[in-house]
Amino acid sequence: MTKKCKRTAIGLVTGFANGLFGSGGGTIVVPAMERFLGEEEHKAHATAIAVILPLSLLSLDEPFSALDYLTRVEMQEWLLEQWEHYHKTILFITHDVEEAVFLSKKIFVIQDRPFSSMEMVEVPLPAHRDRNDLKKPEIVDLKERLIGKLRRSVRL
Repeated sequence: MTKKCKRTAIGLVTGFANGLFGSGGGTIVVPAMERFLGEEEHKAHATAIAVILPLSLLSLDEPFSALDYLTRVEMQEWLLEQWEHYHKTILFITHDVEEAVFLSKKIFVIQDRPFSSMEMVEVPLPAHRDRNDLKKPEIVDLKERLIGKLRRSVRL
């Protein structure tokens, strides 16, 4: 079977899994691409997200947490490019404050445990941004405020 046929088959399985499990089908496509196509992990992650992107809502739960720092940064920048291109709504779950600020227009912080409410925080950055934006004083302040909120919620 050719690489193109294998990729198509994996895409179909992922689409089926998305129908059953939501965007969690990406958890199937990444290992499949690594094993059957010999793709590098970060390329498999990118392809999995690209397969799922046509959905109107993309839900990603800690998709880059297992990657090394430089690969994670590259994937974050790649995801921003896809977001700008496709204009899809992305529900991105992360515990990394800087990642949340870099990738988001709005951040929802869970206020208490058990979960009963959350606070929405707007990120004052344009859609087209780069890593230098994270050094702006208002963004540094925002990150510190978010870390403070997380610390308070952990103490509950």
